[in-house]
Amino acid sequence: MTIKSLEYFLVLAKHLNISKAAQELYISQPALSRQLKQLEDDLSAVLFERTNHSMKLTLAGEVLIQEANELFHKRAELYDRVRFAAVQSSQSLCIGYMQGTLNGKLPACITAYRRQHSGVHILLNRNASNQAFSDLLKNKVQVLFLLTTIDALPAPLCGNILHESELYLAIPEEFAKRFRQPIDLKELSNETLILLNPTDTPLMHTPVPLFLHENTNQNNIIYAQDISDAVAMVRTGLGITLIAKDYCMESTDSIRFLPLKENIKVKLCMAWNPSFPSAEVTSFVKLVNKQMPGKQLH
Repeated sequence: MTIKSLEYFLVLAKHLNISKAAQELYISQPALSRQLKQLEDDLSAVLFERTNHSMKLTLAGEVLIQEANELFHKRAELYDRVRFAAVQSSQSLCIGYMQGTLNGKLPACITAYRRQHSGVHILLNRNASNQAFSDLLKNKVQVLFLLTTIDALPAPLCGNILHESELYLAIPEEFAKRFRQPIDLKELSNETLILLNPTDTPLMHTPVPLFLHENTNQNNIIYAQDISDAVAMVRTGLGITLIAKDYCMESTDSIRFLPLKENIKVKLCMAWNPSFPSAEVTSFVKLVNKQMPGKQLH
């Protein structure tokens, strides 16, 4: 398996058409087919279901998309970190973010800041929630965007709630008639639940015990690495999951979102550490608060 074969795979997964993918890659269709076969042989997995007229990703293909994108993200992050270390000075700003946060207005805020402060070197660093606060407390990142269901930050951090979104039950489209709306979480005792690993996403799991411990039957639980994997699993009918859809950047075709009776809120928050003051952090926080006014997170 090579970087090139993964790049070819991602283009083919985008088009689900050998001819269109080969055209974008400027290679012949037979050459692309050979690359795909070699990749499947290397992985010992079938990545596409093929017919005479169509292609469809298998579950293995869905997982490879997420893993390949993560690999390319880490590769780009490696280059960014090295460049950031090379030019690091007083005029630098490392922004940490959790998956799903760079949605809505935040990219525009970062773009506006770059225009107004062209001399500041900015690095975006994706954080898992189990290390996000640690990175902020150690000044590995200076500003952090996170998703949480809680209302407090560890001292001495400061923060604001920029947006709130309801948590929904995400189910395959064909399962919709099985549920009454709004959904009472205690009624899901016989369902297969797809959850994010609690060791990796502790900030998102506070509502889960509210209904798991009250269920009379033991749920079958599948833990997903991230929300992308969870969406892929729901789409393929492996189970159901809980999603704040405002922060879900993945395709949700063939997935239905049902409201919850419990009305659980997931908050998009911005946090920073006043123990490491800088003009860059101050100006960035001020700009975001102006464009996305919210309330203080204690």
